[in-house]
Amino acid sequence: MDRQQVIEELKNSLGHLNDVALLADSALAQLLPTPVMGGEAASRGMQLRNLLVELIDALKPAPDVAEGAPEWRQYMILHDRYVLRKPLWEIEHKLTIGERQVRREHSRGLAILAEMLQARLAAHESPTAEPAATPQEAIQRLTPVSRVFGLAQMVEEVIAFLAVAGRIQEAQVLAYITPDDLTVCTDPGILRQLLTRLLLLLSPRLGQGECVTLAASVEGDVVKIVLSAGVASIDSEEEGLRLCQLLARTLGLHFQLQVDTAPSIAGAHHICFDLPSGSRLRRVLVIDDEIAAVELFQSYVIGLDYQVIGETNAEEAITRALEVEPDAIVLDVMMPAMDGWELLQRLHHTPQVRDVPVIVCSVLDEADLASALGAAAFLKKPILRSQLVKTLNQVIG
Repeated sequence: MDRQQVIEELKNSLGHLNDVALLADSALAQLLPTPVMGGEAASRGMQLRNLLVELIDALKPAPDVAEGAPEWRQYMILHDRYVLRKPLWEIEHKLTIGERQVRREHSRGLAILAEMLQARLAAHESPTAEPAATPQEAIQRLTPVSRVFGLAQMVEEVIAFLAVAGRIQEAQVLAYITPDDLTVCTDPGILRQLLTRLLLLLSPRLGQGECVTLAASVEGDVVKIVLSAGVASIDSEEEGLRLCQLLARTLGLHFQLQVDTAPSIAGAHHICFDLPSGSRLRRVLVIDDEIAAVELFQSYVIGLDYQVIGETNAEEAITRALEVEPDAIVLDVMMPAMDGWELLQRLHHTPQVRDVPVIVCSVLDEADLASALGAAAFLKKPILRSQLVKTLNQVIG
């Protein structure tokens, strides 16, 4: 399927984002790996829906970007139009831009989504790999990719989706998330599956008029999540709970099931786990005399647990590094007045930042020279998003 075909299928699927049955029959759904859990058709439709929502979420700017900034346009247009089902005129009014600009940003956003979708589908292609024999084995093959995103929005989407699918009633779940803009840093796709499975585990056991309560609050560097419900006994060995525990373990979460025994609340079950707070963004100082390069790298890390801070004046870079206290530095070689090689040596001779890993970038293939001068990694321009993210993950850990 070429890029234009992907974009057309993408537009059609986004237009029916909450119609699981229709999504299951789409050409994009047929390219997805075999569903891990649930019925084949329903799970494939849900899988595609969750993937599209996740890709839209990946366009969301970092928390430090002002909401009125142009960086928000593509995310807000796609999210408001397809997830929230708002009309174009309302989106235009919200963004204070004209219809032509909205359509232009919409087209750009779709092109980015198509590229991301093709990359995701390519990653799933493995002609020599054996299909998973069990859901447990499929989950164990998942490799989490952490991103920063709003928890309240995800919880609302999971509840709405399960209600549309007829699996729960919206009134059966009460969510209390404090504050409303609470962010977490984890893999959104796996967390969405975990929350979905937990609600599917608890809601069928509810009595008349009862509900599941989901509470989330910040304590230090973590977000504590507790799902509570007065339900019949849950067998610790049943498959539904074990799949939830395995999904939690994949995210590195400490998952607990607690049962109240006091007479007044006997039978109340509490499922508790902690998530890393979204405030724990890793800072990356990009030193490049071209502002376009800084903006490109900023767009590359949208939705990830990185924050790109730019510096276009090499002579001010040391001072800026001391202010920012970055977790990594991306350094361009070709700069006027002071080139990257001289700046790299100055960084190594500045005690406060000498241990910060430096990724050297150049249009020339100078990996050996970069290594000899103490760089942690080298990237040859032009740099792809996947290359930058992979290298940042490697040097920061």
